[in-house]
Amino acid sequence: NNVHRKTHEEVAAFFQPDSPLHSLVGIEVLVQLVQEVGTAAPMHTIGQHRAVVTSFRDVALLKIFKLALQTLRAINIDDMTEAEAPYRDTLKERALVLAELCVGYDFSGTSTGGSVDDEGTTKLPAEWRPLFEDEHNREATPVLDLFWDMYTKSVDAPPPPPA
Repeated sequence: NNVHRKTHEEVAAFFQPDSPLHSLVGIEVLVQLVQEVGTAAPMHTIGQHRAVVTSFRDVALLKIFKLALQTLRAINIDDMTEAEAPYRDTLKERALVLAELCVGYDFSGTSTGGSVDDEGTTKLPAEWRPLFEDEHNREATPVLDLFWDMYTKSVDAPPPPPA
């Protein structure tokens, strides 16, 4: 069943600069979609599950990851509208969850819960390589720089004022 084929495009319409609640709903729908597609349904055989997982990977997952990155970049450079500002932390947290689900996705549909050998290892499809590797500058990549910048800002951020 290829219900997921256009879902990411339909959900992308939720991402509107002046409607943070719509963006949050969109992110939540995508979080649930990635989780659901990546979880084997009891009524599917392993072969059916693998077909769904790989089809979703090929059709939608990279686009969903890029939507998460787009949201995180806007938050990181503080390119948010006044309407979005109060939702900044929630949008950031949920977009990070979505990005983590995308890179932790069972790309081959063969995971049986993970093994000790694969713990801490992420195997990304070749199509994702340009996001994580810059052939001209081995020291920097846009995605890793984004995550590192967000991390250092969160570590160096002063505590919020007492309420």
